Amino acid sequence: MKIALITIHYANSYGGCLQAAATQAVLSRYGEVTILDYKTKDLGKTLNVLRLGFGIRDFLRVGKDIVRFFPRKRLISKFKKFIYRYYKLSRPIGTVRDLKAAASKFDVFVCGSDQIWNPNIVGAQDFNYVLEFADGKKISLSSSMGSFRYSGKGLAEFKKKLSSFSHIAVREKDLAEELSVELDREVVNTLDPTLLLDKVQWFDLLGVEADEREKYIFVYTLKKTDFICRAIDKISMQLGLKVVVIDQDPFIGFKCDRHVMDASPEDYVKLIAGSSFVLTNSFHGTAFAVNFAVPFITLPPESGVNRIQSLLDSVGLRNRMIDSIDSIDELLKLTPDFTGVENKLEALRIETFKYLDKAMRE
Repeated sequence: MKIALITIHYANSYGGCLQAAATQAVLSRYGEVTILDYKTKDLGKTLNVLRLGFGIRDFLRVGKDIVRFFPRKRLISKFKKFIYRYYKLSRPIGTVRDLKAAASKFDVFVCGSDQIWNPNIVGAQDFNYVLEFADGKKISLSSSMGSFRYSGKGLAEFKKKLSSFSHIAVREKDLAEELSVELDREVVNTLDPTLLLDKVQWFDLLGVEADEREKYIFVYTLKKTDFICRAIDKISMQLGLKVVVIDQDPFIGFKCDRHVMDASPEDYVKLIAGSSFVLTNSFHGTAFAVNFAVPFITLPPESGVNRIQSLLDSVGLRNRMIDSIDSIDELLKLTPDFTGVENKLEALRIETFKYLDKAMRE
């Protein structure tokens, strides 16, 4: 079986790149998988060393890129090496015509995972991520809108595109429930593909090992706030551990012992796996901490909190996301029951593979 996958694979995003590699690995159980090398203009720009443009935000971005030019250049090089090392890519695809031409070579089309249905992430309302170009069998796996929701004419058009799918699965429980009602059909809630591979499988896939000789807190946050900075200072002081942070900004706003500005996706996995504690406001930062059984605290992100809530609810760790500094003291005294978490994760993996077995074979 020849399988085409369209996803967010080309972006300056640890979660995006790692979920694409995981999705490809998972789908390889069913046939030969090719990631369609298609990306929106906005996504493609994220892997430019200097993100040039004429808008106000573009000027701010390019100013930041100039300040951090050399670490950013190393970072972009590492992301591109990851992409070309771990993905089986189609030829570069720039137009809908190219997509339709490429589509003739495949038996099954899969879209997912990550926020491929969120225009704020991909940069436009792009229905190629709903397989508009494909005529064959269409399947969704763990697709997400984050906190975005279509309405009015956009919703009607989105529903029309999904009507041609044989099977639909999304990453968040609330989205699965909403779409089931909107489409009047079953929409399944499946795991993010990064969670379908366990720690050993991740190490095998990437050829890495955790370095656990030094105990440290791993910090990865998408946007820094005063709350985040105070939480980091409080946790590091109470645990008495060094702080290792992956952050591409030149100035991070809090004390740390190691600031990695040019971490590769492999470094990201390795540093989480080797850490003693994780502090994050990222979905995939949370997902890897859960998957690798590392104690963690998640702070609510600026948007898309439902993504994290859905995951934490599914494994019984909702209490690990806090919105108050006062909650830290009590939470640090509690060690998550990772045996119970792994049992729940394994049950969710089984359900996700049942969905895929059915979707691929019907």
